[in-house]
Amino acid sequence: MALHIISGDILKIDAEAIVIPANPRVCVGRLLDKKAYEMAGFDEMMAARRAIGEISVGKAKVTPAFALKAKYVIHAVTPPWTGGYSDEPRFLTDCFCNSLKLATEIEVKSVAFPLLGAGSNRVPVLKAKTIAEDTINGWLRSHKSQLDVYLVLVPADFELLKEHLNDDVYINHEPTFEEKRESELKKYLKEHPQKNKADFLKERVQQYINRFTLTNAEIARAILRSESTISRLKNGETNSPNRNTVISVAIYLKLSKEERSDFMYCYGYVYPQFEMEFNVEEIIKSGITDFIQINNILSERNPHWILSSDNDGIKKTSKTKAVKNKN
Repeated sequence: MALHIISGDILKIDAEAIVIPANPRVCVGRLLDKKAYEMAGFDEMMAARRAIGEISVGKAKVTPAFALKAKYVIHAVTPPWTGGYSDEPRFLTDCFCNSLKLATEIEVKSVAFPLLGAGSNRVPVLKAKTIAEDTINGWLRSHKSQLDVYLVLVPADFELLKEHLNDDVYINHEPTFEEKRESELKKYLKEHPQKNKADFLKERVQQYINRFTLTNAEIARAILRSESTISRLKNGETNSPNRNTVISVAIYLKLSKEERSDFMYCYGYVYPQFEMEFNVEEIIKSGITDFIQINNILSERNPHWILSSDNDGIKKTSKTKAVKNKN
């Protein structure tokens, strides 16, 4: 139907399919590609990518999006920029056309593109924007397509391209949950110069827990933990709390999906990351929010998936270690 140029994080855009730049070989690239795999669930996305095999430059293939907000991920292989003398514009045009064709075939109503080529492949930003805009608009007209297409610019590229954007095309994107958190952190540090990020995260956890007038004993009984465990967790008395315990508290507090991820982030964890955690999200999405019910369903699916245990059983089901936030 139309092309919308917006600013934001493509991995959080409300589109049924998103396009990410892919490595032609079966391996993870850098920047956006790497982040997409981590957020989708590395093992699941890599298995789907492995099933596809190599992808030629200019071509595109589709996989499920797994834990990402979108339903599908379209993997497009962009050309490295060598000054435009090796048919790079044609290959980049092919990336957009082949991705749009795939979006039509999988019958989605909306698809979001990053500024393909402008990242690690170093296509000049204005050149990448011109190719993207001309190709997408031309394809939509020639195919009389009803697709809603978003060209998602990272804030730095948007600033560079401001004077080249039409007011009737650009739509200001609402800040993502992560962007809002970073903004709140900056404000907090400015207002409390004697404090640091750890203080901010500790207070953020308290804000979640203090929404409810629950005692440590009540939370402990509900998620089958000791009262001292909950006390240490709430008071930030441990630098490495048990992952399953943190997930259990987030479930019991009935936090939203974004809030659960944020709650885990406050304790240094990326979430969801493991197969058990994707199952947790699937169960909650089906409408089941009671902790005991979720715990029982998990243990029926896999005896190692027991959230009510203080033993972190994740390592028994995955060779991948939990990734701690480094920021």
